[in-house]
Amino acid sequence: MGRCNSCGRELDDSWKYCVHCGAPTKAAIPGAIRPSAPPDAGSREPTATLPLRWGSYRARYVGALLMLFAGGLLVQATSAYSLPFLGIGFALHAAGWGILPGAGWRRALVIVPSGLATVLVLNGASSAYFLAIPLAAWFLVRQRPWPSYLSLLLPIGAAAVLAGAFPQYGNNALVVAIAGAVVAASAWLGRSLTVINGRNRMRAR
Repeated sequence: MGRCNSCGRELDDSWKYCVHCGAPTKAAIPGAIRPSAPPDAGSREPTATLPLRWGSYRARYVGALLMLFAGGLLVQATSAYSLPFLGIGFALHAAGWGILPGAGWRRALVIVPSGLATVLVLNGASSAYFLAIPLAAWFLVRQRPWPSYLSLLLPIGAAAVLAGAFPQYGNNALVVAIAGAVVAASAWLGRSLTVINGRNRMRAR
């Protein structure tokens, strides 16, 4: 058994083409008819095909999401009376990136910028646009195509609106809740754009 050079999934040595993505294998015969890729090939997560050294893909994905959000919330709960929350939240946020399925260099690249962005949001509504940084980090680690990055405009635009609507620092909890919801929606939008891009690429083959 070998692995496909395109999607990384296991292949039978007798297969001429990968049954998962349609890519030719080493055993491919020149001029052979290339089979159609599965209907859902264009909607698969690129990181789902990466080999993992430990744990399952779903467990690490869900665990990373929980740690990223919990870490960010702890940072936002930081005050003069709860300074330990800052360090704990930053560490938990970094650990979330550490276990999220993805290329190691991508995860390492985003830990500090994403963590610092969550800290900068403590300055109030005028700094809510920094939440676009963790979203961009998410797209990078999840190997989103460039059209997905257009959804970064949503949290940036929302931050501009929030800065005008909630100039008082006392409204920071509400600002973070709204901005966080916009970031989550933008992540789903980025995922949708990835699916559309993937399907278009499959049709073009």
